[in-house]
Amino acid sequence: TLGQYISGQIYIITDLSHIDNLGVFKSDKKDLHVFASEYSNLYSECLFNGDVYFISPEEKTLLTFQHDGNWILLKLPFYKR
Repeated sequence: TLGQYISGQIYIITDLSHIDNLGVFKSDKKDLHVFASEYSNLYSECLFNGDVYFISPEEKTLLTFQHDGNWILLKLPFYKR
């Protein structure tokens, strides 16, 4: 499931982030189902209508849902500022 690869604060990039210049969305993992429902209500579009990127800094993962139904998981490199 999605939850096993992400935790904490999640950054979400959807097609509307680019098309309508809405930018990056953010949600806490525990509120992701609420986010998906509100996204659908606000924008009259399913969250998974196109490509969706979930970035979890806490887990150092990038989880991508592609519009054709495939999922891709990338482990992000650790870095210090």
